[in-house]
Amino acid sequence: MTGQYDRVSSGGQAGIRRPNYYGRSCYSENRSWNQAINIDELADKYHVVGESERPHELAPPGHELEKLSEQVWIKFQNNQQTLETYRRKLELWRELAETVRRYNHSYHLEMVGSTISGFGSNTSDIDMCLILDHRHSQDPRSEAIDILEAVCPLFELLPHLEKTELIMAKVPILKLNEKSRGIDIDINVNNAVGLRNTHLLQAYSLLDWRVRPLVLVVKLWAHTQGINDAKQMTLSSYSLALMVIHYLQAGASPTILPSLQVEFREKFAPGADFWKNKKQIRDPAYFEWKAENVNSQCLGELLVGFLEYYASTFEYRSNAISVRVGATIPVKNCMLNRSAKNDAYQWKHICIEEPFEFTNTARSVYDKDVFDRIRGVFYASWQRLVISRDLESIFQTISPIEARAIGARAKQL
Repeated sequence: MTGQYDRVSSGGQAGIRRPNYYGRSCYSENRSWNQAINIDELADKYHVVGESERPHELAPPGHELEKLSEQVWIKFQNNQQTLETYRRKLELWRELAETVRRYNHSYHLEMVGSTISGFGSNTSDIDMCLILDHRHSQDPRSEAIDILEAVCPLFELLPHLEKTELIMAKVPILKLNEKSRGIDIDINVNNAVGLRNTHLLQAYSLLDWRVRPLVLVVKLWAHTQGINDAKQMTLSSYSLALMVIHYLQAGASPTILPSLQVEFREKFAPGADFWKNKKQIRDPAYFEWKAENVNSQCLGELLVGFLEYYASTFEYRSNAISVRVGATIPVKNCMLNRSAKNDAYQWKHICIEEPFEFTNTARSVYDKDVFDRIRGVFYASWQRLVISRDLESIFQTISPIEARAIGARAKQL
């Protein structure tokens, strides 16, 4: 079968259908990079994920949030991934990719995540996905563990890598560390959706110059306030990026971002030619979309609006965030979505639809007290920013006890 789905068996149940995120011939026709990975050529195209030039005007002169907009931009500039760091990550990827290709020619190592999407900081780790050509296992987790155990000794022989560790999680991860700069590397197996959502986020980062500064500053703020760690039952960086994009789609007025999966369905559908579109994304003509009404809000206005939206406007009990449709959707509909990884129990306090798998990317927030703390941090930060108009005010730690108390009564405030 060609096109959108492959029929596979899973957990002993024949006939379950799951998305084929690549297309049948993607490797044989598009993966010639293993012949010669040219770092200079990739770095020359760095404008996709690299250092941003300052816009001519961050805010109209004399605007009440001109200073705040300037602070947001400076925070972004000081923390965004530099060209030097990006080149080093590319060099690491090339070495690891060539290592696994020598071991098995059917293995392909791809960089995913914030390093590529444009939302990475200069201290972000590298996420990589080890892709196997069209292999489907009835026990993907065991297969992933076997593969990672096989390639781990190969990486341990590389002199500048250390601290290899295989994490036996639900999605097994091989963790590596580069000695000289302390760059952490996480490798998973066949996480195909990671390629798709990296491509999607990269596309959103290119649509408007305000997107990248907002996402990175929000991530830095959330990390400072202790609400940016899925392992601690809070929000992942991916969830935070989706929250910002959703706000720019449905919270900001006029709308700043469209739904790319609606406006450009053929480029982001599960059966689309991923590798072709991945290359074409660098072409300015790739997206021919203009908002009906231009939103000229400055970074300061948008950051205040983002915090207010999730502090007091968004209806957490009944609505889910959907970047896929560019709007909110009922949580009950998310629970009913047919997906191999979806179930009704993961849709609790904060509901953010994964644009391709239809799961909840914020399912880690399953504790009511943690949810109250997260909402309290949003509310307290919003109030601080409204009063002070000073970015540093929201980087002063809000105690968990205070945040929980504020969050528990947020609707009444």
